Amino acid sequence: MLPAGVQVLAVIFWLGLLTLLYLAIYPFFKTYLPKVAVTVSFTLSFLLFGIVSWYAVYLALPVQTAVIPFLCLIGWNLWKTKGDCYRHVWDEKNWYLLFYGTFILFLLIRAFSPDINGAEKFMDHAFLASMMIDPVIPPHDPWFAGGDLRVYYYVGYWILGAAGVVTNTPSVIVFILAIPTIVALSAVNCYAVGRLLIKDLHLITLIPLLIVNPAFIALWIRGNHPSMLFWDSTRIITDTITEYPLFSFTFGDVHPHVIGICNQTLMILLLCTAVSCWKKINKKSRILLLAAITVSLGSMPVINSWDLFLYAPAVMLTGLWIAITGAGDRKEGGIRSRFTGLSCSFILQNPIVPFCILIPLAAVALYLPFYLMMDTGGLDGIGFVITPSDPVQFLLVHGFFFLIFFFSLLSVMKKKPYFLLILIPAAYFGYLSAGLAIVFLIYLIIRHDSSPDLLAIVGLSAILFCEFFYLKDHMGAEWYRMNTVFKMYLPAWLLTGIAGMVMAGSLIERSSLWSAHKTRITGSLRVLVCILFILPLLPAITDHAPYAPTLDGSAFLDTRYPDDAAGIRYLKTLPADTVIVEAEGGDYSYYGRMSSFTGLATIIGWPFHEIMWRNDDSNWYNTRLCDLRMMYENPEMAASLMQKYHATVLIIGEAERSRYAVKPPLKDFIQIFKAGSTRIYRLSA
Repeated sequence: MLPAGVQVLAVIFWLGLLTLLYLAIYPFFKTYLPKVAVTVSFTLSFLLFGIVSWYAVYLALPVQTAVIPFLCLIGWNLWKTKGDCYRHVWDEKNWYLLFYGTFILFLLIRAFSPDINGAEKFMDHAFLASMMIDPVIPPHDPWFAGGDLRVYYYVGYWILGAAGVVTNTPSVIVFILAIPTIVALSAVNCYAVGRLLIKDLHLITLIPLLIVNPAFIALWIRGNHPSMLFWDSTRIITDTITEYPLFSFTFGDVHPHVIGICNQTLMILLLCTAVSCWKKINKKSRILLLAAITVSLGSMPVINSWDLFLYAPAVMLTGLWIAITGAGDRKEGGIRSRFTGLSCSFILQNPIVPFCILIPLAAVALYLPFYLMMDTGGLDGIGFVITPSDPVQFLLVHGFFFLIFFFSLLSVMKKKPYFLLILIPAAYFGYLSAGLAIVFLIYLIIRHDSSPDLLAIVGLSAILFCEFFYLKDHMGAEWYRMNTVFKMYLPAWLLTGIAGMVMAGSLIERSSLWSAHKTRITGSLRVLVCILFILPLLPAITDHAPYAPTLDGSAFLDTRYPDDAAGIRYLKTLPADTVIVEAEGGDYSYYGRMSSFTGLATIIGWPFHEIMWRNDDSNWYNTRLCDLRMMYENPEMAASLMQKYHATVLIIGEAERSRYAVKPPLKDFIQIFKAGSTRIYRLSA
């Protein structure tokens, strides 16, 4: 296990880098968008660091050079304003308390459950470690020797890995620091939405990040085992996965759909800012806001491509929303003004142009080389859902927010109740869940008077899409809609959840109870949020491994697989371009452990994941699996087969012996490491 001093320094350097990045762009947003300056600066600077570091390596520069532009910005700000631009930095203590406090709290949660083991953690760390030991564009695929990661949306791992390289933090610690960083960034973004749209109950918009779904409560009441409540509540709709943020944050997979949460919440904040403030802010502020939206949207498909399906339409809808609802300044020339040329003034006064045309084009251009390099198997089209969600299961996922929508839209429903008749044919044809979403969608479109309505419309549209359609992939007949629901429902939760909480806050502040009990209600909300923050920590600190707390995600290896742990430490001393041979034993297993914890490439890691990303035109799937078996079971062929893949190191441990009828090679090999039952050989030929 890594020494405690190394772990503490890693946290200090990591937070130091995040703070440095933040300080570089904070003065610009404090000047032109002061209401959201702190929170936008935190997340946007992290995304910008990803862009700069990616292009630095793309241009064959060291990753560390990515910090230089940010240092130059700080220096330029200090020189131009004689330090006055940072005068207000120390006044933002509430924001810092939320950001750093959330980070430390979730760091403790991860420290008590640090194992990089289970679910897709092996894969996530393999990608992260590969990028850190040898930062190149495109990154090497550690589970497909000779291949690279242009088949996958890998930039979320890249940003984390680049930060790890700059701060000299081991990948097994970066993995642990990732979730606290994502939660902290998301928390300040959600809180900023509350500050922007609600008069007093600002903290209420943090709740979607911290609550469980109704299924969790139902399963708890029914007596399900406490250890399975989180897991079972995310598998409530038959043959699908319905994750929500708190599950993702505590489960600990550093997967693209989780990494993207901080960017999603940033986009939600930026769109709310555009809708609520567009008419009030000047041209420079609008330009800065549009630039921030462009960076956020441009980063989405390269971090988690699924997010683009929701947020690209959301950005364009925002432009239309501003124009239609009159949030734009029509006196200066809104959508009804005459076209006088694409001048800067015209563009900034007509929101349809930047939101529907310029931002999407600029977002694509932001990572254009990434798209030109992309070579993935992708999806196979769109299919029609023949087994829609059971209404009870559906409400056990969305019930909390749907209940808020009901009370918020009650007055509109009373005026036009006939739209409720849609539920009758929906129930008759077996699509009652879709009918519920359609009804709320219609009433929100009729009302269309606030930012939350826009968010709710986008979120409900995603939910509705999942009831009628699915994106075809390789998940098989039983799980045919699993991935679509999985990847669409998490952003839908954020959109409908934040929208619902703003609506709930507005309802409370308009109620008769508010004027009489304002102080008590505000205090109760603060207590509730504090409890919600602390609750996830309790099971972690009461049930943990003997080596916890630790920030070393590989610490479990020393206890459970000490021979492999010693072998991994040795492999980390080898050059980054070393190709190793280890056993393949299927996905979601302990196999692939050596490449996962070192980042070194192996012949084949988790084969099902690889075949989802790569076309098998050359029959590489069967070839690699057969060649790998021969390397272990036919010593005469081992050397020539390894040379085929440019592999030089052969590993024989308990995993290999349980998978193959291993016959250790003698000719052309030298044993270079031994620890217990683990042997490592180098090809000498």
